[in-house]
Amino acid sequence: MQLKALSHFASVAAAAIVGVVLERIRARRSYALIERAPGFKAWRMSKWVKHAGRIETQGLVGTDAASSIAEQTAQALAKLDAILTEAGSSRDKLLSVTIYLRDIERDFEGMNGVYDAWLGTDKPTRACVQAKLGHSWLVEIRAQAAA
Repeated sequence: MQLKALSHFASVAAAAIVGVVLERIRARRSYALIERAPGFKAWRMSKWVKHAGRIETQGLVGTDAASSIAEQTAQALAKLDAILTEAGSSRDKLLSVTIYLRDIERDFEGMNGVYDAWLGTDKPTRACVQAKLGHSWLVEIRAQAAA
């Protein structure tokens, strides 16, 4: 009886070990399929990352921190367009957008006016939150899109 139990235990342990090894191989293959923005030399992040049919972008701010919320939003969205194109996608393939505003009560409507006009009819999911943004940025936008 003990031999039978020991044999069963050995079979279960072997199956568990094989499962762990196969999962590690799958994870390595999956990681190997991650594509990153070419030629981008950021020291803390990638401009965009593509994996499993999805593109994730970095947070994007405007080009002029002294400009209005509408101008900063338009500048960040222009950067988003360029990144999506570079990664092989477009705004009509957006899945989700997260918008960070320095002052949500003051800037929500101004940002929305630009965002709504830019977006068109294909609406992704969206979250908009208040955040302490660096420098004088009023808005930061990050997105996920289908490849």
